[in-house]
Amino acid sequence: MSWLVARSTTTQEANSGGKKFRFEEPLTVVELPGLSLALGGLPDTCLWRVNQYNLSGWAVIGTGIKTSGDCSSIMDPDDWEIALGQSSFDCTALDGHFIAMRWKEGTIEFFSDQLGLRTLFYSSSNHDLCLCSRLDWTCKLSGKHALDLRALSTRWLLFNQLDYGSGIECISRMGPGGKIIVRDGKLVSKEDSPWCITSSESSETPMNALQRLMQAAMQNQSGATLGLSGGLDSRVLLALRMANGPHPIDVHTFGEECDPDFEVAGNISRELGLRQLLLPDEEFPVSDVLLRNLRSFAAQMCLTEPISSFGKLRHYAQIRSSAGLLIDGGFGELARRQYLNRFVRFGSDALKNNCYKELIQYFRVDRGRIFSEEIMQTLEQHAVNALQNTIQSMPPAGEIGMGTFADLLTIRTRVPNYGSPGQTRLDAAIQNFMPFVQPSFLRAVFSMNSKYRSRSRVHYDTIDRFNPSLARYPLIRAGVYYPYGLSTLSASLITRIKTRLGLKFLDRKREGVFKSLREYILDRSNSVDSSGMLDQRAISTEVEGYYAGKPGLHGNLLDWWLTFTFWRDSLSE
Repeated sequence: MSWLVARSTTTQEANSGGKKFRFEEPLTVVELPGLSLALGGLPDTCLWRVNQYNLSGWAVIGTGIKTSGDCSSIMDPDDWEIALGQSSFDCTALDGHFIAMRWKEGTIEFFSDQLGLRTLFYSSSNHDLCLCSRLDWTCKLSGKHALDLRALSTRWLLFNQLDYGSGIECISRMGPGGKIIVRDGKLVSKEDSPWCITSSESSETPMNALQRLMQAAMQNQSGATLGLSGGLDSRVLLALRMANGPHPIDVHTFGEECDPDFEVAGNISRELGLRQLLLPDEEFPVSDVLLRNLRSFAAQMCLTEPISSFGKLRHYAQIRSSAGLLIDGGFGELARRQYLNRFVRFGSDALKNNCYKELIQYFRVDRGRIFSEEIMQTLEQHAVNALQNTIQSMPPAGEIGMGTFADLLTIRTRVPNYGSPGQTRLDAAIQNFMPFVQPSFLRAVFSMNSKYRSRSRVHYDTIDRFNPSLARYPLIRAGVYYPYGLSTLSASLITRIKTRLGLKFLDRKREGVFKSLREYILDRSNSVDSSGMLDQRAISTEVEGYYAGKPGLHGNLLDWWLTFTFWRDSLSE
């Protein structure tokens, strides 16, 4: 990741030196009265300037995108110098994902992007304030690692966490559109501004907004590569990319050769003459190396992805050797009305009547019952309370419509809580951005009726206009083929039917991980949990049953138990 570690103290106190913060070798260390700052990671996603004479400067981790007229471009140091040189920095004027900071005359300001795709953790003591872009590092610097069950409740039980808590007691987290002011080791003020729907319609169409963002990506001098799968979102971006001229187009694809995504993306690339980097799944490394990689993965992903997902997220360094910028179709579902559909179809009465215990069932995800009965009861109650607080902070569904309500809820909760850890980790490997989850695009999308979004018209209309030949290929959803052109509901029904008939591709990555770590997992499952949080008997029974080949055990509990264990270990090791 591109990373930032800062310590603010009283101006009279001597600085402790940047070495205190060196979990990794920094790109630069700044030592000023009242401020110790270390910056590191990928140079493309870590920028700074320091004026030692008047004790001022700025730093940014992540990627900013500016728009002038009909053109957008990725921000360079000169652009950030201008933006952060204004008396009042306005993050709503920018796309991208970033944490920006500036300091002058002893005052330090921190800003996050509108959607919260990059975040900052901070913790105070009697003498100073520590701020860091990694939670596990913040825990080590502050000595605080007790789990906050309120934040953990929705992170574990629901689709994603709902609030902006760090998950650790006495450690806070910067939310979307956040601003923090620090002086003399003290937090002067803090505010978050969750993304909202503007009263006026966007001045451009979603199609034009996407086209503008893709043109910004094409300006990268080191070349750009597009993640191509069998899905609709990446195909839309490919259509726009191909419309930008006859120059060669680079794409990359993950997966096994028998994976439908891999097959369809390969067919498109061959028949359209694209330069495709194939990244097939390989044998997992030996157990010691794999264990070290999985621990690091769990520490950074903060319970948003199980450790078995490590296999599909380990190729980015290889991609960077061929291109300097990665374009990703992540969160394209926001323009297709894909999120929280059960809630939209069946939850309106419970929402209208404030029946949060009934409503919460539409947000549930099974990550396995690894906790003791007492802890589970506590988590359940906290989750209901969190859902109530979140719903009450939203505009009324009766005013904006259930579909728009669900999409706005997704932007406010899933983007910063699920998207941020992955975005942060990806910034370590290659400069990148996701066109579908940019504020300017979302403003244009929300100017449309939600029924239009639910029919995927933005996607289909863009392909029809810019490259209709892409309509020849079937689409892939959750490992299942379905015909191009279907509505969201029709695609969902076909996917469900084919899954029940056994016509779904089965990903074997999880089995590969568990096979490599068999001895370690069996031994760890029988160890004593000193915290008393876990149901050790249930875990041991599940693990032993899995390795004994007991029918019905597919490793979901095992996967998430290990993920939780490695994450919790990372906070205090």
